[in-house]
Amino acid sequence: MKNLKYVVALFACVLLFSCAKERTFNIAGKDTVVHPYGFLNDLDEKNDSVVYRISIPDVVISVVFCESIIVPILDCGYFLFEPVRKLKPGESRDLIIERRKF
Repeated sequence: MKNLKYVVALFACVLLFSCAKERTFNIAGKDTVVHPYGFLNDLDEKNDSVVYRISIPDVVISVVFCESIIVPILDCGYFLFEPVRKLKPGESRDLIIERRKF
Protein backbone atom coordinates (compact mmCIF):
# COMPACT_ATOMS: atom_id res chain seq x y z
CA MET A 1 0.00 0.00 0.00
CA LYS A 2 2.88 2.33 0.74
CA ASN A 3 4.37 1.77 -2.73
CA LEU A 4 1.03 2.52 -4.33
CA LYS A 5 1.05 6.00 -2.78
CA TYR A 6 4.45 6.69 -4.32
CA VAL A 7 3.29 5.48 -7.72
CA VAL A 8 0.18 7.67 -7.57
CA ALA A 9 2.27 10.69 -6.48
CA LEU A 10 4.74 10.12 -9.33
CA PHE A 11 1.89 9.69 -11.79
CA ALA A 12 0.32 12.99 -10.63
CA CYS A 13 3.65 14.82 -11.00
CA VAL A 14 4.11 13.53 -14.54
CA LEU A 15 0.64 14.71 -15.51
CA LEU A 16 1.22 18.19 -14.10
CA PHE A 17 4.60 18.89 -15.68
CA SER A 18 5.53 18.88 -19.33
CA CYS A 19 9.03 19.21 -20.72
CA ALA A 20 7.92 21.38 -23.66
CA LYS A 21 8.02 25.06 -22.69
CA GLU A 22 6.17 28.05 -24.05
CA ARG A 23 8.25 30.81 -25.62
CA THR A 24 7.74 34.48 -26.45
CA PHE A 25 8.38 35.75 -29.98
CA ASN A 26 8.01 39.18 -31.55
CA ILE A 27 5.44 38.51 -34.29
CA ALA A 28 4.01 41.41 -36.30
CA GLY A 29 5.46 43.94 -33.88
CA LYS A 30 3.85 42.37 -30.80
CA ASP A 31 5.29 40.02 -28.20
CA THR A 32 3.32 36.80 -28.61
CA VAL A 33 3.46 33.83 -26.23
CA VAL A 34 3.58 30.62 -28.26
CA HIS A 35 2.49 27.46 -26.47
CA PRO A 36 3.44 23.85 -27.23
CA TYR A 37 0.86 21.81 -29.08
CA GLY A 38 0.02 18.21 -29.80
CA PHE A 39 -2.41 16.15 -31.81
CA LEU A 40 -5.43 17.12 -29.73
CA ASN A 41 -5.01 20.89 -29.75
CA ASP A 42 -3.10 21.61 -32.98
CA LEU A 43 -5.88 23.76 -34.43
CA ASP A 44 -6.04 25.93 -31.30
CA GLU A 45 -2.37 26.37 -30.35
CA LYS A 46 -0.32 26.01 -33.54
CA ASN A 47 1.14 29.27 -34.86
CA ASP A 48 1.99 29.23 -38.57
CA SER A 49 4.81 31.77 -38.22
CA VAL A 50 6.80 29.64 -35.73
CA VAL A 51 9.04 26.59 -36.28
CA TYR A 52 8.33 23.66 -33.93
CA ARG A 53 10.27 20.51 -33.03
CA ILE A 54 9.30 17.30 -31.28
CA SER A 55 9.86 17.36 -27.54
CA ILE A 56 12.01 14.26 -26.98
CA PRO A 57 11.61 14.24 -23.15
CA ASP A 58 7.82 14.19 -23.56
CA VAL A 59 8.11 11.24 -25.94
CA VAL A 60 10.31 9.39 -23.43
CA ILE A 61 7.79 10.05 -20.63
CA SER A 62 5.02 8.76 -22.89
CA VAL A 63 6.95 5.56 -23.60
CA VAL A 64 7.85 4.97 -19.95
CA PHE A 65 4.24 5.41 -18.81
CA CYS A 66 2.65 3.75 -21.86
CA GLU A 67 0.85 1.16 -19.74
CA SER A 68 -1.16 3.87 -18.02
CA ILE A 69 -2.69 4.97 -21.36
CA ILE A 70 -3.59 8.37 -19.87
CA VAL A 71 -0.07 9.84 -19.77
CA PRO A 72 0.76 9.22 -23.46
CA ILE A 73 -2.60 10.58 -24.59
CA LEU A 74 -2.25 13.77 -22.54
CA ASP A 75 1.46 14.24 -23.20
CA CYS A 76 1.40 13.63 -26.96
CA GLY A 77 -2.02 15.18 -27.30
CA TYR A 78 -1.09 18.56 -25.81
CA PHE A 79 2.72 18.89 -25.50
CA LEU A 80 4.36 16.94 -28.34
CA PHE A 81 5.70 19.90 -30.36
CA GLU A 82 7.57 22.78 -28.73
CA PRO A 83 8.25 26.19 -30.33
CA VAL A 84 11.85 26.78 -31.37
CA ARG A 85 12.12 29.98 -33.38
CA LYS A 86 10.30 32.36 -35.67
CA LEU A 87 9.95 31.39 -39.31
CA LYS A 88 12.33 33.47 -41.47
CA PRO A 89 10.82 35.54 -44.30
CA GLY A 90 10.62 33.51 -47.49
CA GLU A 91 11.40 30.25 -45.66
CA SER A 92 9.27 27.20 -46.38
CA ARG A 93 7.93 25.08 -43.53
CA ASP A 94 8.21 21.83 -45.51
CA LEU A 95 11.79 20.71 -44.94
CA ILE A 96 12.76 22.36 -41.66
CA ILE A 97 14.44 20.02 -39.21
CA GLU A 98 15.63 21.69 -36.04
CA ARG A 99 18.25 19.79 -34.06
CA ARG A 100 18.25 19.87 -30.31
CA LYS A 101 21.33 21.53 -28.81
CA PHE A 102 22.62 19.73 -25.75
